[in-house]
Amino acid sequence: MRYRLNSVEQALAKFIASQWDGYDKEKGFHKENISKKNSFENSTAAFGAELAFCRMMNVYPGLDLGVWRYWDCVLHNKLKVNVKQTDKENFGLVVQLKLYSHYPDVYACMQGEFPVFEYKGWCWDWEMRIQSRINRSLPVAAYFMTFNQLRKGRIEHEKGSGTP
Repeated sequence: MRYRLNSVEQALAKFIASQWDGYDKEKGFHKENISKKNSFENSTAAFGAELAFCRMMNVYPGLDLGVWRYWDCVLHNKLKVNVKQTDKENFGLVVQLKLYSHYPDVYACMQGEFPVFEYKGWCWDWEMRIQSRINRSLPVAAYFMTFNQLRKGRIEHEKGSGTP
């Protein structure tokens, strides 16, 4: 599925990105950057991908500014989703190696450049955060799954799997 943000959505994405960047600079936060884009361009693409994903799933993105969220949206089935964006074709989902107090239920991957994104698939948190998925050849140590390894289609609970 491919989604192009309309002009209002693009303006919203740029506004949220500027607020994220302003907050990070004010607090002295440094984000690890694995692309050649500047912080504002990365933030614009990241929130643009979140917004495109949310539009496809018919949910609202989190719009809290200055509050670190562990997930980007909550689906109708109550699953918490962290949306990741890449502009690389034939690549995959990258989740930085960090310890958090809370994890999302699901990671979703959007590929593309602002303002056009394509939904590539998803995986459970427990599928991503395993030792064999650690890739240290990336600019930052991260878990990695190729587009082909991701689940396709709707994000749904698995019957009898013990997952949420």
